[in-house]
Amino acid sequence: MGFSIETDCDWLSFSETKGEIELTKRIILYILKERFTGIKTGSFRVRGVGFNACANIEVNAQNRTDIPVNTFIESDGYICMKAVHYQGKYDSENGSFRSLIPCTREGSAVKAYPVTKDFTKVKDKPYLSYSFLAQNEGEYRVRFWLEATTPVVFEREQYISFSINGGEIISLNTVREPERQFFTSPQANAEATDHVKFADYSLPCKKGLNELIFYAASPAILLEKIALYPAGTALKESYMGPAESYIKLQKADGE
Repeated sequence: MGFSIETDCDWLSFSETKGEIELTKRIILYILKERFTGIKTGSFRVRGVGFNACANIEVNAQNRTDIPVNTFIESDGYICMKAVHYQGKYDSENGSFRSLIPCTREGSAVKAYPVTKDFTKVKDKPYLSYSFLAQNEGEYRVRFWLEATTPVVFEREQYISFSINGGEIISLNTVREPERQFFTSPQANAEATDHVKFADYSLPCKKGLNELIFYAASPAILLEKIALYPAGTALKESYMGPAESYIKLQKADGE
């Protein structure tokens, strides 16, 4: 089925304005921010055989010079941050994080050093901080993508530690069934097959700017990326997970 997209707004652009659709097609709408400021409304029309639909759009353009560099922006219902794209880094006397490139199926990861150090009971932990903008206040689910490593101790535990917006440090055991032998568990089998370990939790987020801190914890933890999405929703199923979100990489002119 053929389609075409029309608009009289010179500040709107589309990844495609005509073509063929078999079942579905994703068209990216671009806002040309250099062509206006303030609030503008406009519309575009999609035409095809047997259909003719009009969509209205309102854009509130703001010069957000208050957004820190390396801040991720929620889009398409999630925020996804590669671990190596942290905003801040703290090295303690006990250790530090290093970026590993190339590494893991994601292509990059971060890891705490010394590699044999157990930071779970250390007060002065090294950490990485991540900055992101949430569209709404409320509960968000967070998912950590980790390399599929195994516990290095006899106990069935392998912890990650993190906090949100200056709150208490949360320690989460990535071994989901510590009462059973890890190497014969369904989790170990799935992680060995998929080459990834998942850890999920719920966090309270503010509307606007938030800071997530990832601390060194158990040995052999390699963090690939972090995703947050509103509670009650779900990430789309995919082998590699969602694409990385938009990120402010450099300061605006005059900032």
